[in-house]
Order: sequence, then C-alpha cells, then structure tokens
Amino acid sequence: MPASLAERRYVVLVLFTVDPDQAEEFNELMTRSVDLVRSGPGNHCYDFNRDPADPNRFMLYEIFDDEAAWEVHHARPEIAELLRLIKPMQIGKPQRSVWSAPAAL
Repeated sequence: MPASLAERRYVVLVLFTVDPDQAEEFNELMTRSVDLVRSGPGNHCYDFNRDPADPNRFMLYEIFDDEAAWEVHHARPEIAELLRLIKPMQIGKPQRSVWSAPAAL
C-alpha cells in the first residue's frame, strides 16, 4: 500500500523562461543559490538545470520534508531576495507543479 501523503516528501518542479539578455545573470544567481538551499532545514534535493536546446529555459527540482519546510525555505531572507532579483528576468510566469515522493528518498 502506498505511503500516505503525510509520509511523503514535498516535490516542486519549476520551469522558467528567461529574457535572453539576462539568461547568464539568471543562471549565475540561481547556481549560487544551490549550496545555500541544499544546506537549509528540511531540504533533500535542490537541482538547477539549463535546457541544452534552449539556453533561455531553466528547470528547478526541489524536494523538502513537507510543504511547511518549503514555506520556511521561501521565508528565508536570502531566498526572498533571490526571488526579487530573478522575477524581472523572467518571461511570463514560471510553470510550477507540485508532486510527492516516498519519504525514503
């Protein structure tokens, strides 16, 4: 029987399309955030990727203990500042989807 949702990790997948003139700066800012987020409470995975076929598209894959841990992550001043900096670089809204993964991951 599958684990209940309470026994599962909170997974977030975000796809970004970025202004071509700002793609390198976006990439740099997001890449610098990786170690900070990975060392944060409740984080199990934080992978930032760039589309090799379209250098203006990026993917963020995050796994947290639960939604509350993800919310704590987003409340961190460093993350709020990062989000403020990258928002004007984006073309349209990011595509965000939420998933669940076995807690054993």
